[in-house]
Amino acid sequence: MGQRRALVALGFVVAALSLAAPTAVSAQDIACDRGDLEVVGVEFVGNHAFTDAQLAIGLVTTPSSWFRRVIRIGTRRCLDTLEVKRDPIRLLYFYNQHGFTGTKVAARIDTVRKRAVHVVFGIQEGDPILVRELTITGLDSVPRSDRIIGGLPIKLGERFDKIALEAARDTILRRLRNNGYPAADLFRSYESDSAKRVASVNSMSQRVRVRA
Repeated sequence: MGQRRALVALGFVVAALSLAAPTAVSAQDIACDRGDLEVVGVEFVGNHAFTDAQLAIGLVTTPSSWFRRVIRIGTRRCLDTLEVKRDPIRLLYFYNQHGFTGTKVAARIDTVRKRAVHVVFGIQEGDPILVRELTITGLDSVPRSDRIIGGLPIKLGERFDKIALEAARDTILRRLRNNGYPAADLFRSYESDSAKRVASVNSMSQRVRVRA
């Protein structure tokens, strides 16, 4: 198609999982100044576990609005050459939080016309870490405790999702407080083995203390 392709100087990036969480997207600026490159499209290739919409939420690189791209009116958004290099790390962090390690991400910038680019994020998903052990203790004094721990967003044998783990913690606490335990507290701990692709969640935070 005669498109000029520019590879962001990242290649395939493997980010250390000890990286701090990416800076808040809301603090970034993708407004357009004179001479900037307009982003007319953002594409994800190789993602299977998550939709394009789920991945796009955490990125700074964002295309111009549909009206702008189709009928040339609306919000124009431009390429931030620094943030487009950071976006693959944001995607790696996202995958790590949701139970994947060994994921690789590369960003590619395609020039589609003068002063307009299309950004492609190529993703090679790693294997998921699965929950091998899930233990919840400390609810012996709670009547019908099965109702407290039923239908949690994290389950034995499923993917070890840290976001789901926090949601499960919040769900347990809310149910306890709604059932007459306003001072309920909950502690969580977990161990994960990236090589074996398994994780153990002990007591869904080690133990639950319930005080009426």
